[in-house]
Amino acid sequence: MANKDANALVASATLAPNTTFGVKVNYDLSLREMIRAGKYDYTNEDITAQNFPVKGSGQEKVAIELVHFNRDMEAKEVLKEFEKKGLRPATLAELLAFGVAYPEQQRDFPIVELGSVWKGRDGDRLVAYLWGSGSDRELDLDWRGRGWDAQCRFAGVRK
Repeated sequence: MANKDANALVASATLAPNTTFGVKVNYDLSLREMIRAGKYDYTNEDITAQNFPVKGSGQEKVAIELVHFNRDMEAKEVLKEFEKKGLRPATLAELLAFGVAYPEQQRDFPIVELGSVWKGRDGDRLVAYLWGSGSDRELDLDWRGRGWDAQCRFAGVRK
C-alpha cells in the first residue's frame, strides 16, 4: 500500500498545471501577415489562406489555455476533455497570435491547435502546431488523428 501511495505522489507531482495566456487576435491581417509576425524559422508551405481561411474581422482579446494531459492523447480524446472543461479548440489565427505574444513557449513543448483543419492532398486531416528546438521556432502541420505525445500542450479557449 505504501508503494502505491508513493507512486500516486510521484504521478501527481509530474502533472503540469494548465496555464492561461491573454492574446490579441487581429483578424484584419492576412494569414501571411500573421505568420510573418511570428518570425518563424520554418513554416510548412501548406499553411496558406486557401487551406486555412481566416474567419473574423477586427481585433479580439482571447484567453488561450494550454492544457497538458501528461500522457499520449488522440485528438478525439482531447476534444472530449475540452468539452468537459468548457473549452473549444483554438484556431490557427489564435495559435499564431499566441506565437507572436509568447514566442519562447514553443521551445519548451509543442503547442497544438485542433480548431482549424485542412484536408491534405492525401486525404489526411491536418492541424497546425508550434514547436522549437535550440534556436529554431517552427510552425508545422501534422495529422489530426494521430496520437500526440505526452509533452504536447493543446490550445483551448473558454466557451
